[in-house]
Formats: sequence, structure tokens, C-alpha cells
Amino acid sequence: MRLQRSKYISFFILIILFITSCWSDEFTKAKEDEFIFNQEIIFEKENSEYTLLIRDSGKKKPLRWYGREQCSKYRTVRYHGDTSFYVAFRLKNIFSTFGSIAIKDIEVNSKKWQRTNFYIYFENKDSLSWDESRMIILNAITESCDLKLDTNFKRVELNSINIFDETLLHKKITNHFDEPSEMQISDTLLIIKNTSLEYIANYIDEISKYRYQYIGSDTNKYSFNISLKSINYIDKFNDKYKDLGISLISGYEEVSHFVIKDRN
Repeated sequence: MRLQRSKYISFFILIILFITSCWSDEFTKAKEDEFIFNQEIIFEKENSEYTLLIRDSGKKKPLRWYGREQCSKYRTVRYHGDTSFYVAFRLKNIFSTFGSIAIKDIEVNSKKWQRTNFYIYFENKDSLSWDESRMIILNAITESCDLKLDTNFKRVELNSINIFDETLLHKKITNHFDEPSEMQISDTLLIIKNTSLEYIANYIDEISKYRYQYIGSDTNKYSFNISLKSINYIDKFNDKYKDLGISLISGYEEVSHFVIKDRN
């Protein structure tokens, strides 16, 4: 079985929409300037196409200024027109976002940059595409930090969502196509509203220690809740949610595993 890589791109778009909502009215330009004033500039370039500035934020996360407390758990992206700020990104986040790599497939093995947060400022002056922009940022962080990316293969466990009783599952259909899908984490629950099985699997894949996929043909949208603990225990999931008509089937696959290392 193979995971569909495109799901990570679509999931990244969702994350962007979610985390930008973390920014609150408490943010001011003065507070941002206050934080970045003493940060070391490790890369700076400006030309007719773009301006890129990368600062070493050290181990500190400036997110205490940027919205609600829970936002500190997420990487933060903010947009002003063609200007993007990527705040408190660690190497895993950078290579996942700009390399289109699942974060579970990345290992950081860098003595100098292991725990560093980076502040990235990128201004797109010439309508550069996403692929062009992301490669500019990725190449800059690789060169300025003297890093290399090694690739090997790793055998990992993969849980597939299986429909064993359509009658039970279809009781949870919403099919409100004019309304957005919604996924929320609340205390111990994952709250699912008006969302397809494929999208549910993609989301759980990101938050679970195991990999998830749905490769069936069901495109209906559903609303129900799932215990966060159960997504890490296949037996618990299958016992707890048999009334939904779905189960998890465990399998394995070979995936590319990326290791970020110091070049020297």
C-alpha cells in the first residue's frame, strides 16, 4: 500500500487556515520588532524577485505574543499581501512545509540546529509560484546552516480505515455540501463535522503516532466524535467505534525516511 503524497499538500493548506486564526488583536508590529531586534541574521538576500530574511530565534518561541496559549503548539504563518512570515519554525517544520515531506518522515540530527527556532521573512515581488518560493527558502536554510538531507527507507505501520457496515456508517452522514468541513480537538476528543473519510484519515495521520489512510470510494461527509487516545490503539478503536460501521486494518509499508544532518 502506498500513501498518497498529495494529501500532505492539502493538509498543509488546512493548517495554514487554522493557525492564522491563532493570531489575535494583541499582536502589534512593535512587539514583533521587540522580539526580533536581537536575533542573529543568518541569511539575507534581496533582488527584483524577492526579499528573504532568516533569523536564528534560538530556543525561545515568540508565540506568547501571538494569540491564544494553545497556538504555541503550532507553527505560525502570517500573510500581508505577498509577504509571508514564518515564525518559530524548527527544522522539521521547515523541511516538511517547504519540502512537501510528511513530518513523521523527518529526523533531525544536527548538533547546532536541533532545537533552534527560525524566524523567516519572505516577500514575493515578482509573482513567484509556490514551488519557486519554497525552493528558495529551503535552499537558503540548507546553505546558511550548512545542512544536508540524507534519504533511506523505513518500514512503518499503517492503519487503513475500513467500512464494514455501510448502514451503520450512513446514519452519520451530513452531506451539507454548502457548509465547510470542520475538525476540532477538544480535551480528549477529536470532533468531526461534515467531513469525508479521506479527509478524516489525513487529519488523524498528522496527529497520531501511527499512519492513517482511507483509499476507498466513499465521498459522503460525516459528523461524529473520536477519542484521541483511541487513534493510537487499533484494538481500542475497533471496539469503541464498531457502532459507526468502520474499523482499522493494520498493515505495513516502506516509506522514504529523511535525516537532516550537519554537512561537516
